[in-house]
Amino acid sequence: GSRPERVAVYRSWLIPVSTWISLILFSFVRTVVPGQNESHYLTRARHFWDPAWLAGDFFLESSSPHAFFYAVFGWIPLLLPFDTAAILGRCLALAVVAWGWCRLFSRLHPAPAAPLWICWCWLLLAAIGNLSGEWLVGGVESKVFSWGLAFAAASFLLDGRTVIAALLGGLAVSFHPVVGGWAALCAAAATGLIWCDEWRIRQRQPAVAGPSAGGVALPAGTTPIAPPPGFPVQPDRRVLLSAAVAFLCAAVPGLWPAVRTLQGAAPAEQFQGDFLQVFHRLAHHLDPLAFSSTAWFAYLGMFAVWVFGLVAARWLRPPWPAIGDPGYATAWFHGFIAAALLLAFAGVLAGIGPRPPHAMPGLAWRMKFLKLYPFRLADILLPAAVSLLFCRLLWNLVSLRSHRVLAMNSLCSLALLTALLLPAPDRRPGGLSPAAQREWITACRWIEKHTPEDALFYAPNDAWGFKWWTERREFVSYKDTPQGARGLLEWNRRLNRINRLISEDRMDTSGKPHSPLAFTRSELQALRAETGITHLLVWWVWPFSIEPIYSNRLFRVYALPAPDPASD
Repeated sequence: GSRPERVAVYRSWLIPVSTWISLILFSFVRTVVPGQNESHYLTRARHFWDPAWLAGDFFLESSSPHAFFYAVFGWIPLLLPFDTAAILGRCLALAVVAWGWCRLFSRLHPAPAAPLWICWCWLLLAAIGNLSGEWLVGGVESKVFSWGLAFAAASFLLDGRTVIAALLGGLAVSFHPVVGGWAALCAAAATGLIWCDEWRIRQRQPAVAGPSAGGVALPAGTTPIAPPPGFPVQPDRRVLLSAAVAFLCAAVPGLWPAVRTLQGAAPAEQFQGDFLQVFHRLAHHLDPLAFSSTAWFAYLGMFAVWVFGLVAARWLRPPWPAIGDPGYATAWFHGFIAAALLLAFAGVLAGIGPRPPHAMPGLAWRMKFLKLYPFRLADILLPAAVSLLFCRLLWNLVSLRSHRVLAMNSLCSLALLTALLLPAPDRRPGGLSPAAQREWITACRWIEKHTPEDALFYAPNDAWGFKWWTERREFVSYKDTPQGARGLLEWNRRLNRINRLISEDRMDTSGKPHSPLAFTRSELQALRAETGITHLLVWWVWPFSIEPIYSNRLFRVYALPAPDPASD
């Protein structure tokens, strides 16, 4: 066929499929199955569809803002083994990301292969690090679908297909209220700015209509300005109403469970729960003063590159390009980035203050805002914007078309290769070495085969995928944190009860029998009576006065003795 036909085919399937394969490769090379959050999401998804499975597990039965994801996805881990469900889930989620990514970035760069090149550069920046611990390509969870739908919604918005954009944006909110909600607000801000500026410019220009239509006659030689399709200066109210209805209908199924999670606690409980979440359990995501200085320098450097690139290219100088022109899409996209950065800046202002944070003025409202992850969008979008700038700069610097493609393919594929070869912390969930991972999985598999199905376990805080491997209930898990305030307080109470017994001052690395630090039979009976825990899976460094029912080089499994009848 003709070159335009070949380009159309290239854009429609070859580049999206290549992008999808690149994302899958990055996911499986850099993140083991299960990823840290993968075991958390897939076990909850299965329990959502089969409440009898691990009934009574504290975390699985706590409230959750991601019920929509569990309802949509939970049948897969119900019918398939967890490993298979994770592989299938990653492929499905990353297909949505690749689709949305390619639709969006094909509108921001003239080259047919640009979405793939930009993706490769962005994956390199993602492999180097992040600011607030945010990631997109790894295990399967609700936010991965949400990001893909948000990218797709932005692309339809740039096409002027407002209702479809609103529908996809609403689905992004349902899959992940934080990602989808912030993306919708930032998109609305970018769109509103362009509408306002177009209206201001047109107020200074002659109208299209002639005198017979009630307009003003144009002077000779003046070119009329035809209203562009989509994003009209005075939007059709029916279209906007339809878009609003579509957005709400798609968003409410996921937004409602999230809102319910935030309700039901007394003000004092809510304050304590927010404090635990923001400054203790999730400080690495939510407290800007907990982010590493290296991450701050890296992101400030990317911000400087982004600003310099915009100023140098003068891409945002009014008047805006006509809608449908790549320059218009670029202006909107960087407005979207600016809104995400302003959101992150608001998070910095909310988080700055004395430490410990109890002395911060307005602590309650600061925590309310910080718990909504204000850094999440900027963490993903700023590297994407820098990758776009790099690819546009390189494309413009190389004049010959054949040399352009060669240069882009060479440098961007080198970026992907580097991303795959860089150290990958997610290959060591819980910080376990490969040898420790093998011992851990072996112990968990033994538990699955040799302990009662209704057993209640406590496993170490650095445990990785305990429910995934064993299909046994847990009394509490540091990683699996409830979202509601009351659940957080109970989670903290349970951890404190365990830590009073299994603390570092009881560790004994000598390996000698009959350690004076050993947990006594009466202590273990009291723990079982108070908590209901029937079994412990612990590191070898904690000595016990009872014999383990299983042991390997690193881990021990103990069955706690039942309380003596006389103590009832």
